[in-house]
This record gives sequence, C-alpha cells and structure tokens, in this order.
Amino acid sequence: MECQNCKQKFEATTKYCPNCGKKLVSEAQIKLPRTNLFLLTVFSFFSGGIYFPVWYMKRRLFLGYDQTHKLLFNKWIFVGATVALVIATILGAWYAANLGIAEDTFRQQGLEKIKRGEDILSVYKDNPELFVKRIQSEMNLSMIDIGIGLIGIYLFIASFASRSTLNVYLREYEQKPIPVWLWFGLAGSSYILLPLTGLDGIRLLWTNFPLIFLMQYKMNRLSIR
Repeated sequence: MECQNCKQKFEATTKYCPNCGKKLVSEAQIKLPRTNLFLLTVFSFFSGGIYFPVWYMKRRLFLGYDQTHKLLFNKWIFVGATVALVIATILGAWYAANLGIAEDTFRQQGLEKIKRGEDILSVYKDNPELFVKRIQSEMNLSMIDIGIGLIGIYLFIASFASRSTLNVYLREYEQKPIPVWLWFGLAGSSYILLPLTGLDGIRLLWTNFPLIFLMQYKMNRLSIR
C-alpha cells in the first residue's frame, strides 16, 4: 500500500501511515467517479445549483483523499453547504414572491394615482407598510445572494484544489492536464455572461458549473489501468 501524503510504501496492516502519521485511504476506496455529462447538467440546473456541493462530496476521496486538502474536502462542510443552499433557495423564493406582490400592488395603486393626476410615489405615503415590505424583501434577497455567493466562492476554491489533484492523475496516465488559463478563463467568462441568463444574483455559485463540467469530462476520459 502507498500513503497518499508521503508516498511511502508498506504493508497494509494499519489505518495510519507509520512514516507521516496520516490516515490511510486504500486504492479500493478511491474510485474513479464517472458520470453522464447530460445527467450532470440536468441535476445541476433542476436543483438550482444545490447539486454542486453534492458533486464534490461524492468525489472528495478521489479529488482530495481527505489528506492533502483535509479541511477543504471535509464531508460535513459539504453537507453544511448543501443544507445552506436548500434553505437559501427556499427563503429566496419566498422573499422574491413577497417582493413581486409588493411591486404588483405598487403598480396597480400607482396607475390609479396617475389617472387622478397625483404623484406616483404618494402610494408609499398612503401605504407605508407596502414600502417597508418592499425594502425588507429587497434587503433579504440581497443577504441571500451574499450567502449563496460565499458558498460559490468556497466551491471555486475547492474546484481549484480539485484541478490540481486531477492533473496529477492526468499527467500520470499521459493525458493533457487542465491549464490555469483555461480554468480562470471559463470561470471569468461564466461570471460575465451569466447575467444574460438571469442568474446575476447568484453567479458566484454558477461559475462553478463549467468547471465541474470540465472536470467530469476529464474524469470520464481518464483511463486508469
């Protein structure tokens, strides 16, 4: 058996490396996680991006061995990120619905004000609760976007570490590694173009999709003998 941390070879009779003390992961545990790219796309989009941390969690042994990036690929961090995204998605939908109701009410009452020749902003003077509801909904949505963005940044950092580990496999089996310029090019292009798709508020999360797609494509083509 070989330690993934110090590369020392020895008999597989212990759970920890006798040379560096790191917990050992057997080759049987480190399975090549192939999956269909179409299914990856479907899971990603229909889950609203919640599948992203799940994707990493299912591949954390392969991508990080729980050794070189032990904290970054901690199972419970990915579980927490998944739960946080589920809660944020539900709350975001609720706040967006409240904001939509407030905006529709403002438009309806505003049209009546215009017909009477009054200032449209006097709607808020007559109905201050409507103004408070709209401001609170907008603030809550901003907080949700910030939270989702922070999770997106964490996953981007995890993806960069994953790229390094995956490149080790690719070089070992004489396949072309993923260059840094392509990595940041995909992320940067996605960040710029995503507002055109209506994902402006959570684009820090969705910049991970092309990166995950590329890594999975490479894994599917990786031939480990």
